[in-house]
Amino acid sequence: MIARWVTLRQEGSDFRGNFRWNQIFHRDLGSDVVRPYPYLEAAYSEAWLYTDETSCTEISLPTITGRYATVQVMNLWGEVVANINDRTYPKHASGRFALCTKGTQTYLPPEVQRVDSPAASRGW
Repeated sequence: MIARWVTLRQEGSDFRGNFRWNQIFHRDLGSDVVRPYPYLEAAYSEAWLYTDETSCTEISLPTITGRYATVQVMNLWGEVVANINDRTYPKHASGRFALCTKGTQTYLPPEVQRVDSPAASRGW
C-alpha cells in the first residue's frame, strides 16, 4: 500500500501544479527531481496518460544519439510495466508509439509501435 499511497500523493501534487492529462511536462535541469548519481545532468519529462479498452494514447519520441534514453511506463502502483528504449525496441527506438490497454482492438498505422499495459489505467 505504500507504493500506491506515494503514487496518489504524487498525482495530487502534480495536478495542483501544471500537469494535465495526456500532456508531457518537461522538468527544468537542476529542478527538485531526484537525479541518481552520476546522472546529474539528465533531463526528466513526465506525463499522466489515460488508457482504456476503446482507444490508445499516442506518444512521439525524437531520435536521441550519443546517449542513453528511456521511457519508463509505470502503473498506478509505481510498478514499471514497460520500457521504451533502443534495447527493448531496437528497430523502433524513436518515432510514434501507442500506449494501449492489453486487448484493445483498434487500428494503428504500420509506423506506430504498440506498447501494451496489462490493465486499463486512469493514469500511467
